[in-house]
Amino acid sequence: MSNSFEYLQGSIAEIQKKYEILSDIVTEYGGKVHGSQRDRDPKTGLIDLLVYYEVLLGQREEVKRKFYNMVLFFTSSNSRNNNTPIKNI
Repeated sequence: MSNSFEYLQGSIAEIQKKYEILSDIVTEYGGKVHGSQRDRDPKTGLIDLLVYYEVLLGQREEVKRKFYNMVLFFTSSNSRNNNTPIKNI
């Protein structure tokens, strides 16, 4: 297995959507996801989450590429619909 992580930051809704996207992709590639909350800023309400995951050898870069593309797509879709966009990772 090949291990990696993503650092997610934003509102609870943003983190939830990013986590779901990552989880779906990792599951699609036969991997496993593990996450733990690091901190929450009391002034802004933003949280950050370090999400660890493992996929089969040789699939890590493909998972990362697909995740970044999906987050960018989701961000641009929300922007076009005048929803609050997800911030870049």
